[in-house]
Amino acid sequence: MNIYRPLASLAFVSLGVAGLARQPVGSPSGARQGVSARKVLFTFGRELIFLDVATLRVDRLQVPGGQLPQQAAASPDGQTIAYTATARSRGAQLYLWKLEEPTPRMVGENSGYYADPRFSADGRWIYFAHNREGMGRPTAHMGQAYAQLYRMRPDGTAFEALSDEKGCHYSPAPAVNHVYFIHTLCHRSSRQIESLDLRTGKTRQLESFANAEDLAVTDGAESMAWVIRSVETMRVLMRGRGKSRPIELFKLRKTSDAMQLTWLDRDRLAFAYRHSIWTWSKTAGLRAVLDLKTTAPPQHASEPESACTDCARAEAP
Repeated sequence: MNIYRPLASLAFVSLGVAGLARQPVGSPSGARQGVSARKVLFTFGRELIFLDVATLRVDRLQVPGGQLPQQAAASPDGQTIAYTATARSRGAQLYLWKLEEPTPRMVGENSGYYADPRFSADGRWIYFAHNREGMGRPTAHMGQAYAQLYRMRPDGTAFEALSDEKGCHYSPAPAVNHVYFIHTLCHRSSRQIESLDLRTGKTRQLESFANAEDLAVTDGAESMAWVIRSVETMRVLMRGRGKSRPIELFKLRKTSDAMQLTWLDRDRLAFAYRHSIWTWSKTAGLRAVLDLKTTAPPQHASEPESACTDCARAEAP
């Protein structure tokens, strides 16, 4: 694997928008304000949904310029957003938005398709998948226009390729001198979960499952979780450090939307399901946090409609 391949030609494009549309939940004034640290980020329609890790309070911000954000991530201090959105006559491009500034800007190569932005735990890097010759997300491309792993600094500099192998590399999850990701040869459903050692450039295969997606790893790499989609269900699996095999945490009826799986800390997961934000933990199980259509806690059942009656709960990693 060829690691650290800088690209010389970068594009920085600012969106020409006059102001922000920012409506934090619970803030009657809706005044401009930064988003505090320790938050994870979801997308819903034209909004960015910030979930506070400690309090589970939610802030909602609308992306300026009428853009429809597809995938998004917040820096550890909560002040910089990386997100993908479709640009005119091009595939999804990568944008950076410093919240003290009025508008986001397009960064990276001004071509191809971007997906799955993630910040490192120290906030020094943004990792993402980039298909330089494609117009569709990873695995949806013509010929051998494979998506590869990339990273860059939060100021848009030091744009580097981290992979150049056959097959698509996507869903990066950085943790402790490594970046974990999904790798597939694209012509079949089998997908490998692999790790890349950022110090040596060596990769290692950890798991292999059909239709794996939405990889999430805790900051300390104590646990990783991912989604397995089948015809009717979505299974969330977890493997703890030192464990020889993964266990199933829960199983839901399949929807067309991504679950946007993310760890709040080493014990709690958060995800989006049927227009609501949910959390999971070993002690509390599944818990509804917010109905995204009403800005209030969901009033339906205490768990999403499950396709199983005896889903396994997690063991301590």
